[in-house]
Amino acid sequence: MTQRVVVIGDLAQPAALTADILRDRIGAQVEVEAFEWAFADAALFAEAAARVERGADADVPTEWSSALREADMVVTHFFPIRGHLLDVAARLRTIGTLRHGVENIDTSAARERSIEIVNNPGREAEAVSDFTVCLMIDLIRGTTRASDLVRAGEWPGAGTAAPHSRSLKDATIGLVGFGYVGRLVHRKLRGFGSKVLVYDPHVPPETIASEGAGASEFHSLLGESDVVSLHVRLEAGTRGLIGAGELALMRNSAYLVNTARADLVDEGALVSALEERRIGGAALDVFWEEPLPRDSRLRGVPNLMMTPHLAGSTADAQRNSVVLLVQRLAARLDREGGPRE
Repeated sequence: MTQRVVVIGDLAQPAALTADILRDRIGAQVEVEAFEWAFADAALFAEAAARVERGADADVPTEWSSALREADMVVTHFFPIRGHLLDVAARLRTIGTLRHGVENIDTSAARERSIEIVNNPGREAEAVSDFTVCLMIDLIRGTTRASDLVRAGEWPGAGTAAPHSRSLKDATIGLVGFGYVGRLVHRKLRGFGSKVLVYDPHVPPETIASEGAGASEFHSLLGESDVVSLHVRLEAGTRGLIGAGELALMRNSAYLVNTARADLVDEGALVSALEERRIGGAALDVFWEEPLPRDSRLRGVPNLMMTPHLAGSTADAQRNSVVLLVQRLAARLDREGGPRE
């Protein structure tokens, strides 16, 4: 028997693409209906996605209800799988999410109903790790800063564009988190010969050592690193992980890179540290409010590099994410068999 699957897409992961790959790869095992969580523009979608990551629910459009009532599986990207949808989808037994994180899913309610959650770790790890190393090099060497100055008619020396310039071989990089992305960043840095320190309380020191990095206590890593890069999930214990106290431990020549989640960092504390040049600079690909408001204080900080949440966005990212999740769902279907009666 086939399983009935409802796909809920959005501007970042279109429903039609996910549905087509499901049909192509495991079409004999599923019947697929696809719906779009529609927005007029990317800014509205970004605002809604940010609210969902912080716990917001969303109404289920009436036209989805009939399919959801019969669904064995829902595949989503950002649409929340919480009270409203779970109330409608009485037969649901599997939730597949195209994301690594499950912030948009009520995991407690799913466990109570014995609904399995299949998430998608590693889907953007290569792209994000590439981008992270790119930001590190840019900060240390001042390439974007130099380009901006030349465009403005200046011809800056190295001390102007990058007052703390050094080769990566001579830099100590501190990685906070050693999951999919953190490990890939480390492996790429090994080619440069960088010294890498790792703080991750969930990874045994011997595992970190086997990768060729050095396990470190959190505060020691902050004090010893030329670049501190964040690669942890956002949860209760990591919200505000980098605050005024942590920034005070960093060298005044050190840089902070965040391609993970904005709320890992205290925004006000970071702005103050940058404005007062208590750290060398920072690079952010994630923000506390997206899109960044025109009057954001961040826009006036001179030693801050900002990119608009691009780290995981490559031309092949959408398709690769779906293919990876479908592989995981296929394994689940093979293991569990057909739908409930």
